[in-house]
Amino acid sequence: MRSKAPLALMEQMVMLLVFALAAALCLQAFVLSDKLSRREEARSRAAQVCQSAAEAIRHSGGTGEEALSGGAEILGAEYSDGLLQQTYDRDWEPVAGTAWAQADPAYRLTAVAEDGGQLGLGLAQVKVYDVEEEELLFQLEVAWQTPGDAGISQADKDRARREAENMAQEILACAEGGLDFRETISGETDGLGGWRRYFDEDWNTEFSYDRAVFTLWYSQEKVVAGWNQRDEKGFATGGNVPLCTVELGEVRGHD
Repeated sequence: MRSKAPLALMEQMVMLLVFALAAALCLQAFVLSDKLSRREEARSRAAQVCQSAAEAIRHSGGTGEEALSGGAEILGAEYSDGLLQQTYDRDWEPVAGTAWAQADPAYRLTAVAEDGGQLGLGLAQVKVYDVEEEELLFQLEVAWQTPGDAGISQADKDRARREAENMAQEILACAEGGLDFRETISGETDGLGGWRRYFDEDWNTEFSYDRAVFTLWYSQEKVVAGWNQRDEKGFATGGNVPLCTVELGEVRGHD
């Protein structure tokens, strides 16, 4: 009669193998659970960081550059060439200055201004990445109200003032000479007794409002310079942002 010892040994080996497989599966489950838990915690922290950055940008306001540079100052982040950037270590402690390039950061926050699509609207995209995993953890869009002339350079504002003053002087000179300015200075009637003069983006005089970038108009004893809002094809839409006003006082020499 053969011994049953080999069968018992094989049974024990099978049981050990099953136990080992079960232990390995349990270990993988614990590792995966820990990884998912850390990932969710990272996403939660990323959401908090994004929200803080968004509030700092919205609080700073102004143009896209002003909002991002002001937000960077509040956060202690970097701002250069239209990009707000802050980096963090694994404990979500900010890495100061430009040391992030050598410090092997764990997470990076960025913010970039975008076209809001309408006058008076500032927009920026705020994102947080896991640097090692190259994974986007969280992003949000922040919007704020901008000044109506936020997209107009100071040079153009200064030029608008000079052109308005020149037009005012031309009208006053006509009045002093007893002339009708509508027959003397360049421009066209607005149909209401006023006078308009149009310019392109380089301040060359144009006589078509459809393509006008800047407009001067005289009405009710004052000259107003304005920037014309345009659609995607470059045509004036009728929206106008006043840049300056030059008061003339009483002007004679016209009806």
